[in-house]
Amino acid sequence: RVLKDPGDTIYAGSRIESGECTARVLCPASESLCARMEREARRVRPHRTELTKGLRRVLLVLIAVALPLAAGKAFDLLQNILLDAGVLEKKVPYEDLVTTGFAEEAAKK
Repeated sequence: RVLKDPGDTIYAGSRIESGECTARVLCPASESLCARMEREARRVRPHRTELTKGLRRVLLVLIAVALPLAAGKAFDLLQNILLDAGVLEKKVPYEDLVTTGFAEEAAKK
């Protein structure tokens, strides 16, 4: 608890426990220290090292390879559900509908 006298500075987050107060605002919230720090933090971009660049490339290749393979399993599961429900007459091979050539080439590199 901090007592204030007329003319004393109060800061954002101050509260009155009893009585009343009249205050003069010297700067809006958008010009506060916190707001300035937030603006500066938003302007900073992470530094990309060779390690992070390499990891990003590896991750992109893994996604390019894994996604079509995972999609094939999901496609097969969906067809099983549709067959059981009587909506689908027969299964269609995943390879007949989707090409995985790009993923296979990426996996070789």
